[in-house]
Amino acid sequence: VHSIVLSISFLSNHISGVLKGWDDGGRWDTIFLAGQRDKDPPIIFDKIIAGEILADAVRENERVLAFKDINSAAPAHILVFPKDRYGLSNLR
Repeated sequence: VHSIVLSISFLSNHISGVLKGWDDGGRWDTIFLAGQRDKDPPIIFDKIIAGEILADAVRENERVLAFKDINSAAPAHILVFPKDRYGLSNLR
C-alpha cells in the first residue's frame, strides 16, 4: 500500500511538472482551441441536458443523452446528443 501511495504521488508530481512546463513554454498555444470555452448562450439541447426542459430519455450516460423526439418523423425517432457543449452552439 505504501508503494502505491508513493507511485501515485510521484505520478501526480510528474504530471503537474509536465503541465507547468507546457504552460511556461506556451505549448498550449499550438493546440487548436486549447483552453477555449463556448461562451454562446444556452441552446435548447443544453437546457434538456441540464434538466431545465423535460425530455423522454431513452438512454443516458456521462457522455450522451438519448431521448425521444417530440415532433417525430417516424415511430421510433430518437435523438442522441453529446453532453459536451463544445461546438453545440453552432447548430441552429
